[in-house]
Amino acid sequence: MQKTVAEANAEDEGVAFIGTPAVRDLLSGREKASGSGFIWADGRVAGQPAFATTDMPTGGLICGYWPACVLGLWGSGVEIAVNRQESGLFQKGPIQVRVFVHCDVAVTYPSAFSYSATIT
Repeated sequence: MQKTVAEANAEDEGVAFIGTPAVRDLLSGREKASGSGFIWADGRVAGQPAFATTDMPTGGLICGYWPACVLGLWGSGVEIAVNRQESGLFQKGPIQVRVFVHCDVAVTYPSAFSYSATIT
């Protein structure tokens, strides 16, 4: 995956991996070669930063040049809604806060990303 991104002339500085917690756990227990360390160690894969999230399909892993991923805010940008529940007990009155961010995501250089749907 890292080779595919490098062949697209993506700079090393902005390259990172994103996988699921299950992928992180799997690669954290798998050695690169006997006695040479683990594939996912100290928040890095193949020397690049690595992050885990549940916001992608199970078993998926992305390697990409993230400066080529752009967020475009639209509408009001960030909307904050507050709902106070007055219960008469000032210290225990719950406050609910919702934050909405209206945006689109664009990948300006798709060749700089590599996705694997199944890491086993």
